[in-house]
Amino acid sequence: MGATYLEVDMANSYRGSAARSRHQTSFMPPGLAASLRRRARQLVGLVLLAAGLALALALASFDPGDPSFNRATTDGALNLLGRPGAYASDLLLQTIGIAGALLALVPAVWGWRLMSDRVLAPVWVRLTLVPVAVILAAIACAAIAAPESWPLRAGLGGVAGAMLLNGAVYRLNCYLVGYQPGNGWNYFPSMGEIMVTLGIFSLTVILYLIFVKQLPVLHAVRRKPA
Repeated sequence: MGATYLEVDMANSYRGSAARSRHQTSFMPPGLAASLRRRARQLVGLVLLAAGLALALALASFDPGDPSFNRATTDGALNLLGRPGAYASDLLLQTIGIAGALLALVPAVWGWRLMSDRVLAPVWVRLTLVPVAVILAAIACAAIAAPESWPLRAGLGGVAGAMLLNGAVYRLNCYLVGYQPGNGWNYFPSMGEIMVTLGIFSLTVILYLIFVKQLPVLHAVRRKPA
């Protein structure tokens, strides 16, 4: 049985009222909402930029005689950011060395991009890759001989960079010696060593896929339709 004109009119009225209610749920004009979101992003960018510059200033003014987790003293800190800057710079330089500069550079760059209304996406990929980049930078810095003017016993890569680099070199040394142990000896990797090797290889492939697919590095070639 077909619907009557009254039922059709009531249905149209209901759909119209529902559509109007959805538009009325936003209590501010669309232009104002977009402007507030833009200002919020710029405010976040300003905070990130200030934090990055503050950390860079703390690292640049590091003094080994300042109070820190490794040195208790009642003297005032010579760091330009005072005792907080002295503690933060000592912790970073002792742990990851000059790779700690990345922790100042990355927020500053992100903050500048947000303040310039530039796209900062995907955020979760960037946050995931920052620790990886810092660790790799620490390992690379640990491979560089520290100059005599370097004030810390830890190398340029800090304690973490030195430990990871020495562990990698030790594994390589065991591999080279293990396959040539001398006459009467033979060697084959254990299951644990094989799994570690496969895990490192798989992690490298996964990071490569994430880097290529999520970041605009390799752009797809778009062919024009014939």
